[in-house]
Amino acid sequence: MLPRKISSNGTHLLSLQVLFEHENGTCARPNPTPGDLQVAQMMTRKTGSLQHIEINVTNLETSKGFYDGFLTWIGYNRVMDEKDIAGWSNGDIQIFLVNCEPHYRSAEFHRKHVGLNHVAFRASSREDVDRFFSEFLSTRRITVLYGGPKAYPEYSLTYYSVYFEDPDRIKLEFMHA
Repeated sequence: MLPRKISSNGTHLLSLQVLFEHENGTCARPNPTPGDLQVAQMMTRKTGSLQHIEINVTNLETSKGFYDGFLTWIGYNRVMDEKDIAGWSNGDIQIFLVNCEPHYRSAEFHRKHVGLNHVAFRASSREDVDRFFSEFLSTRRITVLYGGPKAYPEYSLTYYSVYFEDPDRIKLEFMHA
């Protein structure tokens, strides 16, 4: 059995052995992986916090290349890489990409339709937003929206961000406020 750990908010994290036990007393994961530990730790986070986002993509290989570069740049680590799904985590939230079923691939994504408009990721400073733009977006010729990084005082006096699109035209944002 793994030892208990203390999380940053002072709550005890149950060992993986306990978290993965069935009612009959057998362990669902007799040899837990480091990824299992991450999942176990995430199960104790604040109620109502986002745990994961799953994004359907038209071409998993293309999207994996994009998201691996982007998410790694902002501090995520790859936690899953399988035939039809890939995932990354920063320790608090996980992001998964899933190959869209072929009969849904012709319906293109547009942020103005009902549903998701965009996903925003927090930067630690305005300088990080600018550095992300120059070192990541510009060098990879990624579609940048609204003229690049800038202030959005209509959101808040300190709001600064850059908007861009993934290979399926899903709008993403890297922001600081």
